Amino acid sequence: TVVAKMSNKRVSDGVLLTKVLAAEITMGNLVLDYRNLALPDGVLEVRLAMKMSNCRIHLPPGVQVEIRLKETMSTVREQQDYEFGSRKPVTILKLTGEVSMSTVKILRRSRWSLWWKSMIGPKAGDKNAKGELP
Repeated sequence: TVVAKMSNKRVSDGVLLTKVLAAEITMGNLVLDYRNLALPDGVLEVRLAMKMSNCRIHLPPGVQVEIRLKETMSTVREQQDYEFGSRKPVTILKLTGEVSMSTVKILRRSRWSLWWKSMIGPKAGDKNAKGELP
């Protein structure tokens, strides 16, 4: 269980890999950062209990999100996954629980960052697809 009551909390470690993560946020901010974790196949559930709070969830490409929240005067926004395409997801993040007077944002790499990466090309020392230096 992650608790943020009238405080700010950021979680980006192995705690996020539990099958069911309970998060209680009251008048606070919580950031769940899955980007640098090796996510397992299957369903990961995040049970949110939020009152007058904000929650940002950062996801890597290829994670499908199921939103099953009871919302009261709240906003839930999911940024599209532009890199994923039509492949079948191996990890599903299911959001359940109740959010009241709160905001939940699911963030991924934006189209802008993908475009910028394609424009600047590889960095010095980056390996190509065959594992060779340029």
